[in-house]
Amino acid sequence: EKRVLFSKQLITDSLLGSAVDTMKKPLVRGCKAENGRLVCLPVDAEAEKEDIDMVTSIQEQYDTELALQTEIEEKRYAKYGGVDPTTGKRMSKRPDLTTRTVLTERGAFMSKVIGAPRGVPHGKSFVSRACLALCGAHTPPIAGIDTMALQGKTKAAVAVSIVMAGGYEDDADAADVFPYTGAGGNDLLHTSRQIYDQRVDAKSDARANAAMAASCELGIPIRVIRGNSNNERKRDDYCYDGLYRVAGCWFEVGFSGYRVVKFRMERMEGQPATTSASVHFKQKAGQTLRKDTKATDRPGLVLADITMGLGKIPIPVVNTLDKSNRYWAPTMIPVKLVPRKDGMPNTVDDISKAIDEKIDAVFSKEKTRMLEGASKSDVVSDEEVRESLRRRIFVYLADSVRSESVPVPKPPYERARDEFLARNPDRDASKFVDAKAFHDNKLKDMNVLGGMNTDVPYSIRRTSASMFASCMFIYESLHEQSEQAVVRNGPTKRLEVYRTEGKGWGVRCWDQIEAGDFVCEFTGEILSNDEAATRCKANDHANEYMFELGSSGVNKLGCLLDPMKHRGELEENVDGFDAERYLARCEAEEKGEEIDEDDDRQIASPSAIRAMLKAGGVSNDEAMTGFELDGLRGGSVARLINTSKEPNLFIQMVCTSENWDIRQARLCLFAMKQIPAMTELTYDYGTLYQTRFEEGDAEEEIKRVGASGGYVQTLQRGSR
Repeated sequence: EKRVLFSKQLITDSLLGSAVDTMKKPLVRGCKAENGRLVCLPVDAEAEKEDIDMVTSIQEQYDTELALQTEIEEKRYAKYGGVDPTTGKRMSKRPDLTTRTVLTERGAFMSKVIGAPRGVPHGKSFVSRACLALCGAHTPPIAGIDTMALQGKTKAAVAVSIVMAGGYEDDADAADVFPYTGAGGNDLLHTSRQIYDQRVDAKSDARANAAMAASCELGIPIRVIRGNSNNERKRDDYCYDGLYRVAGCWFEVGFSGYRVVKFRMERMEGQPATTSASVHFKQKAGQTLRKDTKATDRPGLVLADITMGLGKIPIPVVNTLDKSNRYWAPTMIPVKLVPRKDGMPNTVDDISKAIDEKIDAVFSKEKTRMLEGASKSDVVSDEEVRESLRRRIFVYLADSVRSESVPVPKPPYERARDEFLARNPDRDASKFVDAKAFHDNKLKDMNVLGGMNTDVPYSIRRTSASMFASCMFIYESLHEQSEQAVVRNGPTKRLEVYRTEGKGWGVRCWDQIEAGDFVCEFTGEILSNDEAATRCKANDHANEYMFELGSSGVNKLGCLLDPMKHRGELEENVDGFDAERYLARCEAEEKGEEIDEDDDRQIASPSAIRAMLKAGGVSNDEAMTGFELDGLRGGSVARLINTSKEPNLFIQMVCTSENWDIRQARLCLFAMKQIPAMTELTYDYGTLYQTRFEEGDAEEEIKRVGASGGYVQTLQRGSR
């Protein structure tokens, strides 16, 4: 019961011994001396570009390798029942540390410095401590204080970074100025309880406290990284929040009655405002909205749910721009497609009818709006009103709709069963393998043909394995409860459509999206090539939302069955296509020989294409017919996602259990890296879209275009 109380006292030089006296004050990156103290220099984005690109590359490699190592460890854990066969001890699953080792051996890491980390701008988020270490921001996997030894007569060190993650019961965070609890005395049982006094000396965990005190004495700035608990993912995420100086240090009695070391942290001048979600909650990039947030809570709400109840999760539309802003615009008008009375699937004609009916219903209101915005001398014609409505009205499609010229694929199980009975007319249909067994037996082979290098398309966490497979097509499971039926189950992210400045409407997510997560499907009207060409001739804007379906620029997949015969068409549509090299690569691949890493593996061999077409019930002649997806008149929220030179989403073609016709595979968007909450979602539209609008006079559209070469697929939006 008796506790010794310590008065609040400054740590003196005697606690550090002679360490400070023998240290040489180092150069501090990103700072300069001003009036006797260090201040932060403004970040030169151009000068830092190489380092920023390197950090981005490291994070992308980390996400990819982590997904692979997680899958490997999960399989090993399941195989041995969680017990290490060599030691007999319980296995520890740390794919993050394995990933760090792999990338370090690969040379994918940044060196640690004193001061501002190389290539890590303020507000940069990280998925784990291991990723922090690889990017040079904070190297210890557990410890909250990172140190560096300085030149001098002793081996004394200074602190260079801290992680503020609530690991001690005495922690308190107040953004720009806060007290930081030193290291040591914690029970290490994740209770944050203090069980003995902290010290400041050169022994064990007290060494970090001595380094913090040395940084205080020498004026060395400290990088502050804040942890933000992600309960859904059962881990912490981290955000770099800039440089702080250690303004003072002292002992005081902590919450449990033990002596703790406190360091006063003050944010250095010349940096952007602190925005980390662990400090205060404003809906900015990187900050997750509360789980109980509703559409009606969002500022500038203009539409509660753009899906009109067709999505599992409502997608609100917000516009916080003032009407005087040149980028303000009236909201789009979604229309819900009414199911046909005959029970047949909706068609392209149903979309036309729904749009015409909506135009008639809102015509008067729209004309009044346009007249209010026009000058007295202007005349607004009925055709101008209808054209304005055609640009704003679209039918929301949870699933794509086919034109009458596009065949409806027969589910692969039904087709295989019918073929079996045709060959064996005397056999009982009930003797044929059931649907689940059929798909379980076929999925692995189909995914290998599609380019996967793992047994299944998704990890147990439902993230796409195609991130590290660079595959053309992935095939999903039949059963919705399976983790291998991600697209079939529909989008699960809390998305939001919002008005941007200069890029029209954009899309973001209320929550952080992990690398490999499924975001949404690009739906629309599936047309024949001839129908798509006719639309583009009749409407200058028809091309804006048009995709040629297929793979890697190959719309008519039958061309790959005889690449020499169709060499001209392939070279015209596929950047850098070389028929001889392609055939040589395919031959080497089939022989199991080593393949040049520079060869494009995204274009499957003729034998793989032939096998996938056969599995989808498509003949070689039919394979010469290609289809296109038009999202102009109808589509999902994906039609509003903008392009970027540095996209955070990639396109992956997916075949679900009801359709294995790869000519009509579903065009899906997955996260290519971790995406902080409230960050705009983007993907690469491709070079054709960029060229089209750079040649025209569409300033706003030019700002939307990006560079060529998608992350996995290189389908072209604006393909005509």
